[in-house]
Amino acid sequence: MFFEAMEKLKESVGAEKFQIIVLGEAFGEIPQCFLSFREKLADVTLHWGYAESREAYFGLLQSADIVVSTACHEFFGVSIMEAVLSGCYPLCPNDLVYPEYLPKDNLFNTPAQLVKKLKQLVLY
Repeated sequence: MFFEAMEKLKESVGAEKFQIIVLGEAFGEIPQCFLSFREKLADVTLHWGYAESREAYFGLLQSADIVVSTACHEFFGVSIMEAVLSGCYPLCPNDLVYPEYLPKDNLFNTPAQLVKKLKQLVLY
């Protein structure tokens, strides 16, 4: 969902309007969709993958404006909270733990809502 939303956002507002940071460590086999979208989104990608240190990780978070979660499984949302504490505006599913600590404006129900909210934030 995340990568499809980024592709739709790119088509809608243009690659010059935003950049993405995809943070996370790869364990074992990398899903084909990651490889495919990494190529499709290369022109808007500032960073992809593991941050080599804690300082680099928080530096990347502090350079961002928005954090997006499309998680299907989450108990607390530590990475989202780290991003929020670093100054990012969160957009998360209206599901899991997120409705317990995020206002409704920060939640989406469908992929189309995610793209709409991202477009509003990017063009603001």
